[in-house]
Amino acid sequence: MAALARTGTQMFSEVSDSVSQAIRDLTIDSALPEDFGELAFEVAIKSVSNGIGRSPDLEGSGTQSFILLHFLNLIDRVSRQRAFGWVQASIWAMEEPESFLHSGLRAKFAADLDAYAKESRRQVFVTTHQDEFVRVSDSAWLAFQDRNGTQIERAPSREILEKSARLAITTYRHPLLEYPDVPIVIVEGKYDHVYLAAASKEADLRPRWKIISPNDYLGEGSAGDALKQYLKFNKSALCARPYSAPILALRDWEVTDVAGYQKFVKVHPYSDAMKTPVELTNPALNESFVGIERYLETDRILKVVPKNDLMRPASGEIIYGIAKSKLDDHKKLLSEKVIAGESAGKHLIDLVRWLDEQVMLLLQSVPVERYSF
Repeated sequence: MAALARTGTQMFSEVSDSVSQAIRDLTIDSALPEDFGELAFEVAIKSVSNGIGRSPDLEGSGTQSFILLHFLNLIDRVSRQRAFGWVQASIWAMEEPESFLHSGLRAKFAADLDAYAKESRRQVFVTTHQDEFVRVSDSAWLAFQDRNGTQIERAPSREILEKSARLAITTYRHPLLEYPDVPIVIVEGKYDHVYLAAASKEADLRPRWKIISPNDYLGEGSAGDALKQYLKFNKSALCARPYSAPILALRDWEVTDVAGYQKFVKVHPYSDAMKTPVELTNPALNESFVGIERYLETDRILKVVPKNDLMRPASGEIIYGIAKSKLDDHKKLLSEKVIAGESAGKHLIDLVRWLDEQVMLLLQSVPVERYSF
């Protein structure tokens, strides 16, 4: 009987691990009989807290929902494996899974559901009034009523969240309070986001921080130098971020007024602003390559930018320059090469590793008592 119970424990270990990551001190175990006397009772599962097992029916409704999510995944996969090819895929439909879930568990439920939905043989449909479930998707459908009746439209998740907040469907959250559980790195613009994300993946980093592009996350017109004013007029939201989730405003290497950004971002005691190090730029590209593009590899520049648009110094050194207008013309195509899967290159990889170190230093500056355990 004891061996049977151990087998049951192993069978549900995956579900137990997933549950315990979100609900502290709670695991899932089998309720298989440990002796012949228990055979008279129903074989089922039990939740275990502080070594004491009990029926999941005694847990809160939100906890029960979270447990069932992971059992659904387990049952779905096992059922397909047993179907000898007849079951090719599965479709899940969930109506307002946020019911009875507190805020922290909603975020974890949404993240785990998103991971399960990415499986190629599974499709998930969810109706919700909570932005956590919309934010993890690339796009969403919004249903609302106007004078012409019920309207349904599809758009990128960011647009859906903004519109649903205006329609009072979801709760409004200030953009600076997005991702409250991890540090945020605010970069200059969308191309910085593209390059640093690609370099991070290529460097095999597992960052404990999130990159955001101002126009995409904070609103149109907040990128570049406009970020300073945005931070100035949104100090209260910045102050409200948890101490363990600071913000790093990352400016381009040529910016001269980093202190101006620090003045506003340091209202959060562990946040900071800094510029990317010029010593990590590509030495074959001169100062005319302003911004993140100075970290690109020379061969990518030569493949994308026509030779007539590049300038060479009279000395004959193999160093390239470019007019700002010409660089602006080619920024989109340069980034598309990386989006398509081409290597980010050594200089960008060195840059993102440097960035990871800076964020870790910020986190180390947070006193241990500022963290919740």
